[in-house]
Parts: sequence; structure tokens; C-alpha cells
Amino acid sequence: MQTNSWMKIISVVGLSLSQTLSLALLFHPLASQAQPQPQPQTPRTSSGWDNMFSEDIQTILNACIDRGMVDIATGGDKDGSVICANGFPDSSVQFNDYLNTLSDLMAGAFVVGMRTAYINDNKLTREQKAQMLSMFVSPSGKAMIQKLLEQKLANLPLLPKNSARSPVVLASNIVERVVPVLQNQNNFENFLGTPEQQKLVKEKFCTPPGTSITEVQKLVPGFSSIQLYAVCIQGSGVADRVAR
Repeated sequence: MQTNSWMKIISVVGLSLSQTLSLALLFHPLASQAQPQPQPQTPRTSSGWDNMFSEDIQTILNACIDRGMVDIATGGDKDGSVICANGFPDSSVQFNDYLNTLSDLMAGAFVVGMRTAYINDNKLTREQKAQMLSMFVSPSGKAMIQKLLEQKLANLPLLPKNSARSPVVLASNIVERVVPVLQNQNNFENFLGTPEQQKLVKEKFCTPPGTSITEVQKLVPGFSSIQLYAVCIQGSGVADRVAR
């Protein structure tokens, strides 16, 4: 890779960002509320998450949906629960559970987008692709991904508009999870596991009623939570639609 290497990296990151944003916009509860109407007595709206994962994970991801979303930058309340953008806590969801679940999910989306670009690029050799991965995990590469994520996340309905630090915190958590995956080319290439493992994850974890991460990890030992979410995202077809 010569003078165009950073342009190539930016294009790959762009696909991964598109993947991440598409996931958020396709599945997040607010995606179906582009023109909200005043319905004060209406129960919580069904979301795209309802088509994936267990009820417990859905509950976590839907925290503060009717209160301006979770203020990630503020941290947890005294009892550890999330604090919504309107200042009130949501005692049904713990802050650490929310941040870890959302970060794992978004990191999974980012890796799937990265793999889609990696696999579909027939112009670079495997050695050149290894060099590209090494540039992603360099200090300058990580800083670039962090900055781009912050900019994009700031415009998503996932985060409260009145919390300028929330995109920074979430982006940092995503980068922290993504970098170790990119550091090993073999692990990155085989991140989704075997077809048999993917089938198990889709059946037992991705599809409601779904099982917990701990339970499905017994069926696919060694799988991280990010891998589990990545399999679900890959199986949803979002990556292929974005790539086209």
C-alpha cells in the first residue's frame, strides 16, 4: 500500500460506519417514530429489537426510550441504574448492563462491516490486507476511527441530544472492543465461526425468545458477546444491503 492507503482505510471505515448506523436505524425503536404523534396513554412502542434477542436484552436496549434515551456520559444512579436524558432514573436497567450491551452490539456491527469490505476487496492481497489491519490498530488509526464514530453517533437517535459527551463515551467503548479483533488477521477472518456455530447462535440467541449470552456460550465455547451479536447482524442481511 502506497499513497492511497489512508484513502482505502477511510473507505473501509466508512462501510463499517454505514453498517453500524444502518443497524441502529433499522432496529432501534425510534426508527419507527420519525413523525411521533402525541399519544400519552399508549404503551411503549414495539421496536426492531423485538425481532431479535431475548426479552431481557430487549429490555436493556429499550431503556429510557420514552424519556429521551440513556445519558451515557452521566453514568449510573446511586443504585447503579441508568439515568435518562430527562434526569430521571430507569430502575429496571443497570447502567453497566446497558453500556456493555449497546457497546458489544455496535462493536459487532462495526466488525461485520469491516469484514464485508475486507472480503469483498479482490484488489488487495492477503498480505496487503494484513498491513491495512495493522494500520487500523495503530495510534493514528484508532484515533481516526474514534473521531469518525463520535461524529456519526452524535447524529443517531440512540443518544440524547443534550449530552455532548455520550457519543465520546460510546465511541471509546466501541473502539476498545474492536481493536483486539483487528489485531489478529486469522481471528478476524474467522470471527463469525463455523456455519454450524452460526446456525446455533441464530437459533438459540438471535431469534426470540432467545437465551442469555451465558447460556448460548455453553453451546459455542469461546465465543465472545461481540461475536454473538455479530452473527445476528450478519444473519439479518444488513451488511449485504449496505455493501450493495
